[in-house]
Amino acid sequence: MRTRTHHSAADPQGDGNNRTCALNELRPGERGRIVATDAADDAKDEQHRRLLARLRNLGFVPGAVVEPHRRAPMKDPTVYRVADYEIALRGRDAATITVTRLADEPAGKEA
Repeated sequence: MRTRTHHSAADPQGDGNNRTCALNELRPGERGRIVATDAADDAKDEQHRRLLARLRNLGFVPGAVVEPHRRAPMKDPTVYRVADYEIALRGRDAATITVTRLADEPAGKEA
C-alpha cells in the first residue's frame, strides 16, 4: 500500500508547491478533491479490492470533495466528510486516495 509523507513524490521538495497529496495528509479544516484511488488491479489482495469498491460506493470517487472533520486522540482513525455524511477511515486506507488540495470549495460539492 502506498503512503506519502509531506516530502513525497507528490511534493518532492516539501515546499507546498504541488497541491496533490494522499487523503491522510489533509488536516482538519482543509479540503481536497479526489483525483484517484488505487486501481482495483493494483490492489494486493481481495480484502483491499473490497475496501476500494466500498469506498467508491460511499462516494470516494474522482471529483468528489472531501474534508477531514476530526481525528482520534492518537491521530487514527480520522473522520472524513464526503457528500452528505461522515465516515471514519484508518490512515492506511485514506492513503490509497489521492486528492488535490482546495482553498475555497465547500465539502460535498461535485465539479
